[in-house]
Amino acid sequence: MTTENFKQLQNELKSIIQKLNTFNKVNLNKAESFTEIERIIKSLPSSETSGRAIGEWQKKARIEVDKAKQARKNKFRGILAGFIKGQQAKRVPTREFGQSWRVGPLAVQLRSEFAQIQIAYNNEVVIKWSSLSQTDDILKIYEAALKKLEETTLPLNKQVEVFWSAYDYLRWQQTRNNVSHPELVPLKNFYLETKVALTRFNLHKKVTLQKEYPLWAFLYNLDIYHSKIAETPPKNRLGLQTGSQDQSRKMGIVTNGLNPLQDYRTYCYIHAG
Repeated sequence: MTTENFKQLQNELKSIIQKLNTFNKVNLNKAESFTEIERIIKSLPSSETSGRAIGEWQKKARIEVDKAKQARKNKFRGILAGFIKGQQAKRVPTREFGQSWRVGPLAVQLRSEFAQIQIAYNNEVVIKWSSLSQTDDILKIYEAALKKLEETTLPLNKQVEVFWSAYDYLRWQQTRNNVSHPELVPLKNFYLETKVALTRFNLHKKVTLQKEYPLWAFLYNLDIYHSKIAETPPKNRLGLQTGSQDQSRKMGIVTNGLNPLQDYRTYCYIHAG
């Protein structure tokens, strides 16, 4: 909707309701107020006439809004296409879905009607919905999300130490509590314990503590860890295991987001070996 069209619609609506507003201006403390009210009532258009006028205004407003939304969608598609072509030219793997694109390790989720994108890793939000006006906007947001991934990436030796420490403790705890199959540690519990192990590791090594360790950062490091599993000591290797359909729905975590040409996978447990 252009500003000029919007102003015109505003003026038309003001004209429609102007006579109705005159009633609110009547000073009820004056003796002639009831005479004034009666005059206003007589001057009002019939409900059929006023209803028809409002209905016609609604139709015109809807047409203008639909035009504006379509124009915004068209512009958004152009912005997105420019970004995707730019990434493909850099040989970044891409894959299109219904309301998103997977570009490299990240998913660019789309709200075409609002010209907005959201960046996620393994379906966990890295950067919330942001509005776009040009191709550079989407590139800046995408690169900011990549930077956040890079800033939370742990060296492989640190991943091995932190992950094994978290797993070993939880396995011991489940054994002590007589949990069936204590070697199978729920991934969500493993994530929480990893945060504790990471804090302990940083304190021990006198490393500056990270302000946060969101789920997407954990999943990114877990995916990197498994992509390099052959480089880890056999005695400290950890694997993932699926659960039942009900378990996947309640306790599953999405993984395998490094390569958009591969499908996401949902796992429930982590285990040694």
